[in-house]
Amino acid sequence: MRPSIWIATDLDGTFLNLEDFKGERSAALLPELRRAGVPVVFATSKPAVEALTLQKRYGLDDPFIVENGAAVYYSESFLKSRNIVLEAEKRGVYRVQRLGPSREKLLTAFQEVREKNALPLLTLDSLPLEELSSLLEIPVDVLSLTKQREHDIPFFTLNRSDEYEALLSEEFSYRGYRVQRGNRFYHLTGDYDKAKALSLLFTTLGLVRGEIWLVALGDSGNDLEMLNMADLPVIVSRPDGEVDERLLKGAARALRTNSSGSDGWSEAVKALLPLFGA
Repeated sequence: MRPSIWIATDLDGTFLNLEDFKGERSAALLPELRRAGVPVVFATSKPAVEALTLQKRYGLDDPFIVENGAAVYYSESFLKSRNIVLEAEKRGVYRVQRLGPSREKLLTAFQEVREKNALPLLTLDSLPLEELSSLLEIPVDVLSLTKQREHDIPFFTLNRSDEYEALLSEEFSYRGYRVQRGNRFYHLTGDYDKAKALSLLFTTLGLVRGEIWLVALGDSGNDLEMLNMADLPVIVSRPDGEVDERLLKGAARALRTNSSGSDGWSEAVKALLPLFGA
């Protein structure tokens, strides 16, 4: 029997452009994927409120993963279409499985590490929205959604050296947490990632990995576990044509796009459409 095909994709820098957060080229392929019966799972560092907005914008009803794997959302209509009854937290028309600790616990650990080591770490709540928008080159309306998190502390620092990152990782892992590095932020999270959330999603839906074929697309370090989990991993290049060094080292078998962002996503998926039967 031919395996069913699923796509799991990062958003910023992958499905969406990193510069303007637009995804028209990617979205243009969604109808073909829908006709081919290929679910598209957003697996993002974004919070639920932002991911829900994008689900509606692009007309998706497939499950999605938020805050780097902290929670998996399933619409009631999607579950009903598969005759699945999921006894999980109800949130509007969604059922939610949470893997992450509360934001309050993470914030306590963050403050302890910052004060103990006198580190110049800033959270998204450290500065006014307008100032953050200018500093991070993110529109105010996007940033206001990005801040609405439940399980994840995004933070940033001007020092992004490997040594500095190792210190952060050691300090937070001692407390039972992880530091994941995205395009613009570091993320303080629980002991989970996008791959663990995908595994939970497949188990919940009764899908066996040998019976499905997973395509994963990403562009930064917090996508590494997801790419290594995939049957076909795809690294989407950055706007400067380079590729995240962590992915080059850690996901050596992955394919690499020539284009970046939505163009790169479109480039990869177009090449795979015959495989999908689309």
